Amino acid sequence: MTKKILIVEDEEAILALLSTIFDDRSKYTTLCASDGEEALRIAQVDNPDIILLDIQIPKINGREVCKSVKSDPAMSHTKVLMLSGMAQTTGWQKAREVGADGYVAKPFDLIALMETVEELLKTDKVERRETQAIRVLVIEDEPAIGEACQRILGHQGFEVDIARNVKVARDIIAEKRYDCCLIDIKTPEMDVKELFQWLKEKQPSLMGRVVLTTGRVMVQGTQILLG
Repeated sequence: MTKKILIVEDEEAILALLSTIFDDRSKYTTLCASDGEEALRIAQVDNPDIILLDIQIPKINGREVCKSVKSDPAMSHTKVLMLSGMAQTTGWQKAREVGADGYVAKPFDLIALMETVEELLKTDKVERRETQAIRVLVIEDEPAIGEACQRILGHQGFEVDIARNVKVARDIIAEKRYDCCLIDIKTPEMDVKELFQWLKEKQPSLMGRVVLTTGRVMVQGTQILLG
């Protein structure tokens, strides 16, 4: 399974070089950003396994980006490897202060950089699956049914949140990432197609992991509506 690498670098030549090097390797998929705001937006949506993060980038600097990533429960597992022109000792100290997992000084040795990335990724997803509960959002207007879902799924080790209407669901989803979503299509004011389009924009990783419920029937919603 390929690993996602988010490369954050405002120097076009370096960004293109790193993207080409890692994208040519069958085990990696690369994502690119040239400033801190774009980096956080991509990280929240695409959930990369590791971020190669230049410290001196526009809008939001690399240290602040790293702090945001590491303080967000949905992204805290992401490895962060910081890059800059500072000496190795000084740069590593500054990177470590904001929770980074590693530091490489520029100009860097490409082979050493790739080896560092591989080392950081070795136990990433195994550790994450063992320590993080799968998050499920249940959109259900009937309190008894919602509580039953929460109790049953909770006993199986899932982290479950309940939204009793679409507005609450949108507010929750805007603040928190989910691995799966159960939706009662009879929930008041529910426009399923509109909700799916909104989900596709806000949390595309949920597509294919949404289940529609009605009465006793459960179907894979995305296959029906988004095909």
